[in-house]
Amino acid sequence: MSSQAAENQDLCTRFAEESERRRVRIEQLLRSAGDAPKTLASLRSEVRAWIADAAQLGLPELAAALGSINAVVLTLNDSRDLGGRTAALKEWTARMCEIAAEIAAQPGFRHLSLAIQALRSEVTAQRTAKPAGTAAPAASPVASAERQARRILVCDDSPIIGEMMALELRARGHNVCLTSDPMEFDRQLEAFDPEMVFLDIQMPEMSGDEVCKRLRQQMNPVPVIFISSLPDAELAQLTRAAGADGFLSKQHGMEEICAYLEAMLAQFAF
Repeated sequence: MSSQAAENQDLCTRFAEESERRRVRIEQLLRSAGDAPKTLASLRSEVRAWIADAAQLGLPELAAALGSINAVVLTLNDSRDLGGRTAALKEWTARMCEIAAEIAAQPGFRHLSLAIQALRSEVTAQRTAKPAGTAAPAASPVASAERQARRILVCDDSPIIGEMMALELRARGHNVCLTSDPMEFDRQLEAFDPEMVFLDIQMPEMSGDEVCKRLRQQMNPVPVIFISSLPDAELAQLTRAAGADGFLSKQHGMEEICAYLEAMLAQFAF
């Protein structure tokens, strides 16, 4: 086994172990729902952290499925809501752990795409359904904020990929600023004030990871997602070293890229 393959295997194993820990923690929270506001805050924090784990591992479909679960959690307001969703949340998180264990046994997720998509479809279908024995939930300020259009800065020296991303994101209601010149990044950052940044890595004059490192040195906390055609193991290493928040391979289609973005947007409070 190559060193990269071994590193990937180790990351997948740790993800599976951490997923099981999160499942147990979520079940504990669901059993002790007496203080609903505190329980809901902890539940949301746990699911957001789970999304971040999947993002760091470079599993966009899994992050998107977790994002769908997070969207359900964001609609909950009190102990009655929790009671109506407890069984479903337990089932969904258990299935997530099964998928994570399969990924650890066989790194990658292409062989599990159908299982992940089925889970995501089920969660999405139930998101707007009224749970048995509950009243219709009041509108959640957090959930409403999640649906707002976001300001997204895309920096990619490939005009084709950049335009495709911008078109897809705008079709989803987001406000997108697109630049193909990393030397223009600072000006666009100041003028546009983005809530999330998509950065290509392999760009002339200044690489995306150098741009991100400079942002972090300036104490700018804007979420940064790397998008590149580099191998996942190399992308993961660059993401950690530069202080970025996740990465995505250009080998994925626009639908997967945008689903991943939605999951990441759900993770951050704006």
